[in-house]
Amino acid sequence: MIRKLIKRLCIVWLGVFVFPAQAQYYNWSAALDSVSQDGFYKLILNPTITDKITTMNYADLRIYDQHKSEVAYLLQEEWNNDKTLFQEYTVLSKENSPERFTKLIIHNPRKNNIDNFSLVVKNNNAYKTAKLSGSDDNQNWYFITDDYQLSLMYDQQGVVNEKRMSFPLSNYEYYKLEVNDSASAPLNILKVGYYTTSVETAKQILLPLPVVHQADSLKTKQTFVEFEFKANFHVHTLHFSINGPKFYKRKAILYTVTRDAKMRVELSEQFRFDLISSGPHTVSIPEVYGKDFLIRIENEDNESLRINSIQAFQTTRYLVSYLERNNHYTLCVGNKKASLPIYDLASFSDSIPSALAEIKPLPFEFIKKQEAKVEVKESWFKSKIWIWSALAIVLGLLGLISYRMIKDMEKKDN
Repeated sequence: MIRKLIKRLCIVWLGVFVFPAQAQYYNWSAALDSVSQDGFYKLILNPTITDKITTMNYADLRIYDQHKSEVAYLLQEEWNNDKTLFQEYTVLSKENSPERFTKLIIHNPRKNNIDNFSLVVKNNNAYKTAKLSGSDDNQNWYFITDDYQLSLMYDQQGVVNEKRMSFPLSNYEYYKLEVNDSASAPLNILKVGYYTTSVETAKQILLPLPVVHQADSLKTKQTFVEFEFKANFHVHTLHFSINGPKFYKRKAILYTVTRDAKMRVELSEQFRFDLISSGPHTVSIPEVYGKDFLIRIENEDNESLRINSIQAFQTTRYLVSYLERNNHYTLCVGNKKASLPIYDLASFSDSIPSALAEIKPLPFEFIKKQEAKVEVKESWFKSKIWIWSALAIVLGLLGLISYRMIKDMEKKDN
């Protein structure tokens, strides 16, 4: 019985002394704008915030309310967005001949190369055939396809349906679609068009311009370009302003530069890429985190390139949090020992609307060392009285067990 009690007390003792809660120290704080109404808001992490982050994974970000309670948030980022749009053709004429056919003249004014139409029709379960011809003057028509099957065009979830009609690639300005209505009433064709797919590139944020230094080595036939920011940043894209010969293609390597206490330099390779005269001079790289970078350019026997300036961009990231109107909030940043928070909000991300109001921080203030600790009300079990009392009890019981064990051993020897 006593031994079981000792085990339990030892577990408590380990929890109190071996795994104490870490104090949360932050270097910077900024009050957030007032909240106009309850709801989800997004806080964009622009360079005035990210230049104070001291972790690679954005772990040292916290939002506190007016009661100094931690407020849950989600860290999100903008991604490239694939957009699919329906583009409608102009139907110049639509003729219905009862019990014979329906004829549509479709205009392709730019004479684009096309190999399909999307017909939007009212729901039906008819079986019909159609033929398609093309013309460049709307007078002389040329065969494209015949006996095309149009069937079972209905949707259980709505009153209209789409039918994709494929045919040989062509670029006529006019197309004539004739649907055979000899066996049934005509189809109610609402519109004719096609789908286009485009990629909406995620917006990136321009970082403060770095200081650029260049040195050329005739011996190694290389150019070394160092660029340094005033703070650590997450870099995703680089854009170069270059002077050089009319035609060039150079291999380049990006390194991060670190220095130890004795100012010894260490280079860490991050990414290999080419600088090409015909290119846009913009390079997307796997995201790197740092303050000081070096690019080594292989010139071979060519004239050195002159790097006039470098622009760097970071991925647009933002915090999403539910904020209340009658509360005041503070953003705290800058704690190298912080770990990523784990919030229940991550399980409810599907409840967050796509359109979010933006909230911004007011100017940051540096937190003095004696004020840097985010105070958390201490429970009685973490008070000094409890700690020393628990320690005394555990030591006393351990002594009692040791004494009994010695007595038992003496009895066995006798």
